[in-house]
Amino acid sequence: MANWCSIAIEITFKDEAGASALNAQIEAATAHAVKNHHDCIFIGCANRYLFSHSSSVYAKDFYLYGEVKWAFGSDDFRDFISYIRSIAQIQNLSVEYEEGGCALFGRYELNAEGSITHKYLPVSHYPEWSEENSESYYDILLSALDEHGEEEKIQLNKEEFAYA
Repeated sequence: MANWCSIAIEITFKDEAGASALNAQIEAATAHAVKNHHDCIFIGCANRYLFSHSSSVYAKDFYLYGEVKWAFGSDDFRDFISYIRSIAQIQNLSVEYEEGGCALFGRYELNAEGSITHKYLPVSHYPEWSEENSESYYDILLSALDEHGEEEKIQLNKEEFAYA
């Protein structure tokens, strides 16, 4: 189990209304959290909360960055997909996660056909962080993921992927 894990989420909805609907839910959850002196918001499953986050919407595209106190596993990604799909139809969704202390870095991607690709960086290829490379460390991680990343494919069944 990881400690603090950074996540960056990019979602392309079928239309602008989907991105706006999710953004409205995130804003409402944030306002509720601030009002009640909570430091996190719920993001789609019973025990998963997002801390110190920011989001933005550009037409059909929605972006969310934040910190979570758990490693973003495939079950979490499925729960998140379910939550997002309950709001609106999506075309593509990706979640990138990074937790340096436990050497975790990877990306989940969902396409419109219900196929998930999980690409992750094995610990043996996790680059060492230093003061000298701190400005370019994210680019170093991306290069390592491209060069040494291992991939797994997950196909959602029709019940998981079907729109109501």
